[in-house]
Amino acid sequence: MSKFSSKKKRANPEVSTASLPDIVFMLLFFFMVATVPREPELQMLLEKPETDTFKRIEDRSKLGFLNMGYRSKSEYGGEPWIQIGAVEPFKFANAERKIKELFPMITKNKKTTGFVLSVKIDSEVPMMYVDGLKDILRTKGLEQLEILYSSKPSGD
Repeated sequence: MSKFSSKKKRANPEVSTASLPDIVFMLLFFFMVATVPREPELQMLLEKPETDTFKRIEDRSKLGFLNMGYRSKSEYGGEPWIQIGAVEPFKFANAERKIKELFPMITKNKKTTGFVLSVKIDSEVPMMYVDGLKDILRTKGLEQLEILYSSKPSGD
């Protein structure tokens, strides 16, 4: 009788963890490929002016964005707002201080040589604010930037 019954308790077999690194890297790779970077939400009205000339930007890795416009139609004619990337918009009066603060964020992980700043300006913004913005960018040591003004094609 004792041949068939064992008095020893059987231990449960352990779960093999040899394949866990493969599964983790497979998930990591999947999410890296499947994730699309989110575009910053524009918090102002922008009606780009029309133009006949264009310059296409091939290397978008060295591209930063600055938007200038009004937050609502009732503000037309007043002081415009500026938005840099995904940062909360600020009034033009604070532009000098804020651009100096935020410029390292725009160029983060990008070399400033060959860096292009794409400026989108609402067609209703008076030219004095555009000139003021150019002066601020020049005086803040950002003169090495190439500045491109975003526009839409003219309806010929």
